[in-house]
Amino acid sequence: MTLKNVKTGQSISEVPELAISTAPKRRLLAAGSEARTAAAGQAAEVVNPFVHPRSLVSDFTSAELLVTHQLRRLLGRSFLALSPCVVMHPMVNPQGGFTQVERRAFREMALGAGAAKVFVWTGRPLTDQEVLSRQAPSGGCVGITAKPVSSATKPDHPMPRCKRSPPNSPDRFLLLASMLVCIVVSACAGAIGVKLSSEIEYRTETGESIHARYYRLNDGSLSFAKIRLPGGSEATLPNVLSASGAKYSDGRRYTWWTKGNTAFLEVRGSDGTWQLRYRDCVAIQR
Repeated sequence: MTLKNVKTGQSISEVPELAISTAPKRRLLAAGSEARTAAAGQAAEVVNPFVHPRSLVSDFTSAELLVTHQLRRLLGRSFLALSPCVVMHPMVNPQGGFTQVERRAFREMALGAGAAKVFVWTGRPLTDQEVLSRQAPSGGCVGITAKPVSSATKPDHPMPRCKRSPPNSPDRFLLLASMLVCIVVSACAGAIGVKLSSEIEYRTETGESIHARYYRLNDGSLSFAKIRLPGGSEATLPNVLSASGAKYSDGRRYTWWTKGNTAFLEVRGSDGTWQLRYRDCVAIQR
């Protein structure tokens, strides 16, 4: 697995493995080259979420956790401040081409890790300039983005949409066994400007207050929420794609859901699963 920040040139190349403890609770111990060392001598397993004879992704939850961990390692505390766009590039050419499910899985991994916008590219490796300008070469295709690009911001020759590629590989299993994933990160294009959209106070089911401010960038490329929880802790959560209502998540610790004048908060446990913390939150002041 290779990750590169095309703005700074910084990159990370690691084996796509995680060490996950099995007792008393499942939690991430280490990733990459440190995974096997961390798992030795304790109740833990080493997982490669990209090895499977029939699919590019064998364990989506572990894959998302790995992408999140390595993105945080690459970008550090500046991850949210950069509002990154992510290009996911599975470096294989499976027999019959990539399925919609496989492309969607890679896209959802990056969104779950907190990316503002995601492209899934299949084709030759892109240059840094092609990523920054979003000028895709011929002979490849890009999957759907997290948010549609308006006609005012589309490049003259935008990245082409995905079409099913002809089968070029005689052995899908061998390709999967040696699969690499390249993740390219850049700051979203456009002038930086933040506008406060709304400010809402919510009352939880226990009578406590959650204060939320909702912001958006002036180019429309990103929306995010800053929430203050009971006890005073705060979190900045980018808006990510959801089937219903509005979802704000950093992909690591908090996910804030809103619909109409109601909301609820999920917190990620040490085992990597999302757990409901505050339910039935109702807006009491706008």
